[in-house]
Amino acid sequence: MNMSIEEYFSKHWQQDWSQFDLTGYNILSKLPCNGKETIIDVGCGYNPLKQWFEDRLVGIDPYNDSADVKVSIEDFETDQKFDIALALGSINFGSMQDIFWQTEKMCSLVKEGGKVIWRQNPGIYDHPNDYFKDIDLFNWTFQINITIAEALDMEVVDLRWDNNRIYSEWRKPYVGNVTGVSD
Repeated sequence: MNMSIEEYFSKHWQQDWSQFDLTGYNILSKLPCNGKETIIDVGCGYNPLKQWFEDRLVGIDPYNDSADVKVSIEDFETDQKFDIALALGSINFGSMQDIFWQTEKMCSLVKEGGKVIWRQNPGIYDHPNDYFKDIDLFNWTFQINITIAEALDMEVVDLRWDNNRIYSEWRKPYVGNVTGVSD
């Protein structure tokens, strides 16, 4: 059976964060639950974080009706810049070029000083049904993480294992005058 990514994620995929220590529901400890920061959740699936962030979180997903906006990262358009972008298993599919373009678009949505928090698949076909084996899975590595971040002028501030996935946190550096004082 040769299944498209759209068919897999719209008909067969089930969200399960129980296996992740850093990027399961423990991700809430890294997010400003009571602040004013805005969050974009790229590939939000069933949009489980919405309940904690309400209007401060925009969940996008091309295949799930629970998303705030049913759209791919490539086609998402907004003038808004977010404090935090989440990609908890969503930018894992396709070629290096696909991954780079999706990552570049996601990073363009983050404010200076903002963060990108990732869960990346290092090429492990371990979803609990046979349909997943037909998906073109990207093989993330620590080095690819660093290479793409540097190419996009992002700073990798945390990079480690989250069980059998890669946890990575990037920061977008400030470019201009951060103090607000003129020279």
